[in-house]
Amino acid sequence: MTRIASSGDLRIAYEVHGQDDDPALVLIAGLGAPLLFFDDELVEGFTDRAFRVIRLDNRDVGLSSSVDGPDVDLGDLRAALAGGDASDPPYRLADMAADVIAVLDDAGVDRAHVLGVSLGGLIAQSLALDWPERVRSLTLVSTSTGSPRVGQPSAEALSALLAPAPDGDRAALIDHDVATRRVWSTPDHFDEAWTRSYFAACYERGQHPGGLGRQLAAVLAEPDREDRLRQLEVPTLVLHGTADNLVAPDGGARLAELIPGATHVVLDGMAHDLPPHYWSPIIEAVTQLAVRAR
Repeated sequence: MTRIASSGDLRIAYEVHGQDDDPALVLIAGLGAPLLFFDDELVEGFTDRAFRVIRLDNRDVGLSSSVDGPDVDLGDLRAALAGGDASDPPYRLADMAADVIAVLDDAGVDRAHVLGVSLGGLIAQSLALDWPERVRSLTLVSTSTGSPRVGQPSAEALSALLAPAPDGDRAALIDHDVATRRVWSTPDHFDEAWTRSYFAACYERGQHPGGLGRQLAAVLAEPDREDRLRQLEVPTLVLHGTADNLVAPDGGARLAELIPGATHVVLDGMAHDLPPHYWSPIIEAVTQLAVRAR
C-alpha cells in the first residue's frame, strides 16, 4: 500500500514491506526510476532476511510530487557536464536526501540501513554525510564520489542518457526507454520483455515532464564529496559491476578507498542495472553489513 510523506511542500510516495519490529532498510532508486526499480522479488529477498523494507519514489518520479520550475535543457546539461559548470539547479541532492528523512519520520524510523543505486547512491551519500545519526549502514551500488576524475560514462552511454525522449506518445516513449536501458544493461542478462513491462508500469505510475533534467541538474551542481567522504563514520559497503559503462567501476573503487573501513565487492560482468542473477550475492552482502553494523 502506498503511503505519503510530506517533505516541505512536496508529497513523497513510499511503501513499507516486512515486519514492523525488523530493522528498516531504505532502497533509493536512480535517475528517473520509481520504486518499481526494486522488483517485488528482490524486496521479498530482503524481507526474508528480516529487513523491514522501505522503497520510495524520489521527487519528480512516480507518485511523488513534481517540482515547479523551468525545464532543464539536455543540450545545456551536456555542455555543463563537459565544462564542469555547477549552475544553480531547481533543487540539490541534499533536498532529495531530506525527502528520505521525511519518509523515515513518517514511517516512525529513527535509524535505517540505506541502499542507493546510481543517483540513489549519491542521495544516500548526502544522507549519511548530513544525517549520520539516522543511518545504521550504507550500501552504495553503481555510483561514485562526485569527482570528475572517476566514474565517468562512456561516450555511448552518455549519448543515450542525454538523448531527448519522444513527447507524449506512450508506445514511442517505452520504445525509447527500452533502447536506452539496453545500452547500459548487463549483456548476458538483458530481458527485453521484462524491461518493456517494467517501463510500461513506470509510465502508468506517473509522468513528470522535465523531471529527468532537474534530477541531472542536481547531480551536476553537487560539489566533489571526496574530502567529506574521508570523514564518514558509517559502516559502508560498495558494490559495483565490472561492465558498468554509465558510472565507470573506478568510481566505486574510489568510494571504497576514501570511506574508512568500507567493504568493496566487485560484481563480475554486471553493468549499470540490477538483474536477478546478482540479487543473491547483493542480499547476502547487505545482510552481512547489517550484522556488523548492529
